[in-house]
Amino acid sequence: MTISNSKQATLYGSVRDEIHRRLTAADWTAALDGNPDPDSWVLGDFRRPLTEDFWAMAFFMRRTFSGREEYLDVSGCIGIAYLPAYRLWRLLGALDESDLAFDIGTLQDPPVDLMTLTVREREEVNRAVDVLVSPILERGVRRLRQYANVDAILNHYRENPNFEVDMRAVPTVLAAAGRYDQAWSALADFTGTDREEVETPEYMQFAERLTRWIDSSRSGG
Repeated sequence: MTISNSKQATLYGSVRDEIHRRLTAADWTAALDGNPDPDSWVLGDFRRPLTEDFWAMAFFMRRTFSGREEYLDVSGCIGIAYLPAYRLWRLLGALDESDLAFDIGTLQDPPVDLMTLTVREREEVNRAVDVLVSPILERGVRRLRQYANVDAILNHYRENPNFEVDMRAVPTVLAAAGRYDQAWSALADFTGTDREEVETPEYMQFAERLTRWIDSSRSGG
């Protein structure tokens, strides 16, 4: 389905290409093969190693999904991925790719919780990409390095509770770190609640798969 008119598609391509140019010049690697399609909601997906086990991640997306508007709304986020957990997410059939994520607006001065930029003309592309990319290069990587260890990620979860995120992320990160007893205990705590989120078929399947993985890893299987 086509969701871009010709002007919107042109703006999309210009923003996409400029983000790619600036981040790859700063040693970030594009996670997608080829260019995202102008009708995709993805503008760019990038990775950069921080340590052996942790990656910085940057993701950019469109917010305009109607072909009627001759402008492009864009936003983005940065995150950190703990690679053992990243691989475990795949085995569990989950989609999560970052263990922590922050809207790019939180890197602005002053910070904002959520930020969307509107690009109306080709001449506005460089300014928009400056706003999106420069804070990542100037402050984002430094901020993410603070979370480049398992305890820092777990502390962030404790200090910023979000049940729908925590019920998967906490036991997965613990299990991936080899803290099997803590992972099993955390999973039992979540599944033992009366929250409807843990009673869905998807979560029950997730919990069953993670329990099997923990048991197998404990036994060296």
